[in-house]
Amino acid sequence: MKKSFLLLLILTGSYFDAKPQTTIITHGYAALLADPINGWMLDMANGICARTGGGVVRVYNKATGNFDYKSGSGTRTILLFDWWDDSNDLHKGFSEGAGAALFAALMKGNLQNDFNLNNLHFIGHSRGCTVNSEAIERLLVMGIPVEQETSVDAHDSGGLGIAVTDYDANPDSINSGVEGWAGIGWADSYWQDALFSLNGRAVNGTFSEYKGTISHSGIHDWYLQTITDTTIHDGYYYSLLGGGSAHRPPRTGIQRNPFFTFSADGIMNGNFERGGVLYQKIPGWWYHGGGGDADIDNTYLALHSGGYYKIHDRFYIPPYANFIKFDYKIDTKDDNGTIPNMDKMIVLINDSVVMDNIWMDNVMSNWSQLFINVSSYQNTVNTIEFRLVDGSGGSSNQDAKVWLDNIQFEMSAVPVIPNYTNAIRCNIYPNPASDKLFIETLSSNILYVELFDITGKSVFRENMKGPSATLNIDKIKAGLYTYKITDVKEGVKTGKIIKI
Repeated sequence: MKKSFLLLLILTGSYFDAKPQTTIITHGYAALLADPINGWMLDMANGICARTGGGVVRVYNKATGNFDYKSGSGTRTILLFDWWDDSNDLHKGFSEGAGAALFAALMKGNLQNDFNLNNLHFIGHSRGCTVNSEAIERLLVMGIPVEQETSVDAHDSGGLGIAVTDYDANPDSINSGVEGWAGIGWADSYWQDALFSLNGRAVNGTFSEYKGTISHSGIHDWYLQTITDTTIHDGYYYSLLGGGSAHRPPRTGIQRNPFFTFSADGIMNGNFERGGVLYQKIPGWWYHGGGGDADIDNTYLALHSGGYYKIHDRFYIPPYANFIKFDYKIDTKDDNGTIPNMDKMIVLINDSVVMDNIWMDNVMSNWSQLFINVSSYQNTVNTIEFRLVDGSGGSSNQDAKVWLDNIQFEMSAVPVIPNYTNAIRCNIYPNPASDKLFIETLSSNILYVELFDITGKSVFRENMKGPSATLNIDKIKAGLYTYKITDVKEGVKTGKIIKI
């Protein structure tokens, strides 16, 4: 009786409903008139639905960051990731930027209950393998399991194999954008090397199979066939829903541990190492909710009259991120106004101001650091914007220029900083410091100076009167400290100082 019931479940497809799975299909470079979403990708999605007894097909919407419903029903979900515009951009870093956006979209969809992240199976073609690999790495670091990664003709080395046009996730190391990460349930890769065609490659840490000379596009057609033809015991057959997962061949080569960290890389390209000078389409800051007319000056983001704002693509703020920190330096001050009628920089999260009144009143010889409290945004997907406004709060008459760099999450235990609307202007040096700290400020008010260790414990308090003072810190142990300088009339400044 039990055997008959199991057979009935298999024949009706209900057996597969006991195995809900979310499949993500990602294309690579898409030519000008190509439409992979409604072509081979949709054919794959429909083939999976037909083979496994149904499923919901959703397509990524760049404007919203959601995966919009397209067709079907059932407990399984097939997500089609559309990054057509940036796949055509041959500047370095856009594959990684798309991977970061895919990760954010998956987290957003799960948080909105649009779909679950059960038994994830990623299928990528060409540069899409890099996009998937980057998203998978982030998921694994978050502790979200990935059941399978399938790379179909992984191509991460550059246009037509020319190394100097490398557009993978690690531009300094060719063929390093796709990895068979340790921690994935199983990983497989299939590749070809036809003449007059982009060629794929074997991927370390995967079961890798050479498919001869069937061409770059022909290989995703081959994988589609393994979906639609159940007699083929290869390709999709080895997937959880393909029926052959018990017969998976062993993975070969090195399975690298994910090395992504949210503190260093959670805000993609926050150090502006990717992207050309005078080129507004900066990786991580353009195609997936980002934008703005500011561009890169040296390796910094420059806000000025010719480019006064920049918005980062949608990104996920993990539950253990307390702050977003960034370095800034005023290169040109506003000589045509006085506070409060002068240029200032503001910071917005999801179009709401979270930091205001960083006045452009003095050229800075050294970089300074500011912190934005994001504890109320934990476990959400957001955008962040840096904007230079003129004396009237508008965008038509900026006279100053400010550089931004090293925009990152702060994960360590640091004290909760009150939500002051103003950020005072002062310098604290040297850094590292041995026995003395010197503070210079434009204010003659009483300032309250406090140092906190990495656990958030206050270890030093002293009052000083501006505009300058010397602090003796010889009794403090060597280590990393957070400082907070408070002017009760003007605002607060925070940063990090190293005691040696």
